Amino acid sequence: MLKALVGSGMLALGPAVKACGLVLGCTIVCLMAILSLYTMRIILITIHKLRANGHKADRDGRIEYFEINQIAFESLGSWASSFCMITCQLGSCMAFLTFATSNLSQIFTFLKPWQVTLALVIAVTPLCFLRTTRPLSFTSSLGNLSLVLTIVTIYIYGFSQNSISSLTAHVESRPLVDWEGGSVMFGISLFMFSAHAEMIPIEQDAAERKTFLSLLNWSFLGITILYLQFGALVFAFFGPHTGEQWNPEAGKYMPGTIFDNLSNAHGAGSSGLGTVVVSSVRALMSITLLVQFPVSLLPCSKNIELLLGLDSMSGDVRVTIVRLLEVILIGLCVIAIPGFEFITAITGSFSCGLMAFVLPPMFYHKVCGEDMGFGLKVWNAVVCVVGIVGCAYSTAVVVMQASS
Repeated sequence: MLKALVGSGMLALGPAVKACGLVLGCTIVCLMAILSLYTMRIILITIHKLRANGHKADRDGRIEYFEINQIAFESLGSWASSFCMITCQLGSCMAFLTFATSNLSQIFTFLKPWQVTLALVIAVTPLCFLRTTRPLSFTSSLGNLSLVLTIVTIYIYGFSQNSISSLTAHVESRPLVDWEGGSVMFGISLFMFSAHAEMIPIEQDAAERKTFLSLLNWSFLGITILYLQFGALVFAFFGPHTGEQWNPEAGKYMPGTIFDNLSNAHGAGSSGLGTVVVSSVRALMSITLLVQFPVSLLPCSKNIELLLGLDSMSGDVRVTIVRLLEVILIGLCVIAIPGFEFITAITGSFSCGLMAFVLPPMFYHKVCGEDMGFGLKVWNAVVCVVGIVGCAYSTAVVVMQASS
């Protein structure tokens, strides 16, 4: 569960706290954790109900996310879940590529960012033609190692380069509550906690399925504490320029990643760490995300090919063309949309929001409605409405902020 929930999305948390303020940021993280835990639980309760009704008994009750929607809403549910999963995975791939572009641009300074993106697209394209992720199974362990090294590097820098007074000054440099940045935090928090489809196979493989809900509760508590302290500390370390890089040509700070705060030689954020160490960790994290790119894209590709009536495992040239177009589309979006946190926020607000807050209450009511009391039905409806309104509003606001 830790591997499913803790990923590169948390690296956008510091800039999100900066955008909305420390108090509002922590409040939104806690709210998203509570609502995400609730919707994960009702997904699993819905699966328990379907198992009790005999669904997929020949497969030991193994029911996937898209199958719940299919059972509840037939063909409409299949299309809805496929749309959410496709857009969510495309957004994750865009976030990976954006993060890698931003970091490698600071290493290969003789290249423009769009040239780095083009080079990375060319590099990952052959891997996207794989029919299975088995050759890339090592990327999970590599991703864990890279994330741990990144967090340790940030903490070493932050605590070694800041005094109590400077940490306090950084926190006070921004209002504790800034509603203008709330939509960004909403989307990023959703992105971080949205592992609803991934939780299902973990529960199905658990030795004791009956105790999984309790384990899920404790896991969410620990992960929420991790996110809260990481987001707050990163903002306290780097202050008003968290997740930004100094552009000498423009004479101002531009969107970047928190790695730019480690190696930024201008103003707040000048690094006490060796350039080699920062560049090495930066490169390792970027390479890790690049090799995870085709792993994240493959389920999306298979969903699209299924909708188009293509056999993913065949040598059909149309499959190759479709996958090539997917990679090109992702590359163009990365060039057009600046900022790792913006892409993460858009993906979280739109795709993850639909998948985590809108569809689960709907199919929970459809499958388990007769077992629900009036109060639970009202709460379930509130979660669904909050999901629809929150996702629509946050998506619109984040898109406008990114375009400006």
